[in-house]
Amino acid sequence: MLLYSNLLLILAAVVGFIIILIGFHYHRRSLILVTCHVLLAVAGLASLLYQITRDFISLYNIAAALLLMLTLILGAILAALRDNKQPAPMPAVTVHAMIGLAGISLLIITAR
Repeated sequence: MLLYSNLLLILAAVVGFIIILIGFHYHRRSLILVTCHVLLAVAGLASLLYQITRDFISLYNIAAALLLMLTLILGAILAALRDNKQPAPMPAVTVHAMIGLAGISLLIITAR
């Protein structure tokens, strides 16, 4: 089950980087990719939280879940503050990505 949450979160990160590349290159956003990014991230976080509540796993996984929840909150703030056609401000997106990658890295490091 932890493998599924890792895969979903890695896919969400890949889609997020595609969104960043589209924002840099074309200076616009893709609503389909943003929706896919959100759904993959929420599904990965939900499966991680289910695994944490079902079995006691590592404290590092709990810390990773907290980092990913913080990433989710920052993503919601980014979505609330954006313009319709313009991409989100890159410094805020960078902070969102760094915290998310730290959580995913923590999950991957502790996976056995």
